Formats: sequence, structure tokens, C-alpha cells
Amino acid sequence: MTGKTAEQMEEQNRTTRREIHRLMREEKLSESEALRRVLPSDRNRTKKLRRWKEKGLWPLPDSHVREGDLLSGDNSEIQRQPVKDGLSEAEVLRKVRAMLDTIEPAERPVGATAKGRKSPLQTTMIAIRIPTALDGELKSLGGLKSRHIEKAIMLYLKAMNVESDPDA
Repeated sequence: MTGKTAEQMEEQNRTTRREIHRLMREEKLSESEALRRVLPSDRNRTKKLRRWKEKGLWPLPDSHVREGDLLSGDNSEIQRQPVKDGLSEAEVLRKVRAMLDTIEPAERPVGATAKGRKSPLQTTMIAIRIPTALDGELKSLGGLKSRHIEKAIMLYLKAMNVESDPDA
């Protein structure tokens, strides 16, 4: 690992997406040409683009792209933006998706719980029952279901705390 934090990697991805969008808009390049120009040495650039599309991060909605402004890492900007009456459900969900990508669950130390070792990350085990259909949807996302649930709970708490936070 190169030592980059998740925030640094996300900021780099944001900048890359913003630059690809700019090239397509200003220089009228195709998606693949802009991708090739921005990521010339990245052999996995098409996979990266496909992942962005799957996660709802591409294409960028014009409402998110202003002069150098693409949902910065500071979530307070997003929380203080009033939701306009004309905003469609799809646009709101895109914004929520972008917020989800900024939420990073606690990093699990690798090998910390191997045979007799206690993990330095303090956790609590809970049992939940969820509908079978929801379980199927979680499985289809790939990755650990607990990570998806943890991010969903963190987003929920963020939304619930906005009402009680006088500065928001």
C-alpha cells in the first residue's frame, strides 16, 4: 500500500472525475478519449469507469459540477444546501450516493484477531433480522454485508443529527 488515506484517494478520484467531465464538456472529447488522456498509464481505467457508473458516481450531474466544485470532502456543505422543490428523486439519491462514498467505516486491522489476539478496534456485536429480499440486495452489492450496514447506519445517524445540530 502506498500510504494514502481513504480521504486522499477519494479526493484524487473526485479530481479525476471532474477533469474527465471538463475534457468532455470543453474539448468535446468522447468518454474513452478523456479517460485515456486523464489516466494514460492506468491499465484499469475502464474498470474504474465501470465501477464509478455502478456506484452512481458517473456521469457527473451538471448540478454537482461548478467551477472547481464537486461535492468536496466537507459534508457540511451538502448538509446546509436546501433541497429544492424541483429536485427529482434520482438527483437526491445521487447526492446521497456521493455522501455514502465519503463515509468510511472504521478500518479493521488485518490479522489482529488471529488465534488468541484481541482486536485493537473496539466493537459490539448485534443481531438483526432483515427481510430476505434486503439480504439478497446486500449480497448483490458484493463485499461484506456488515460494511454496507455500518455505512447505512452512519448515514442515517448523520441525517438524524442534522435536525438536532443548530449549526447545520
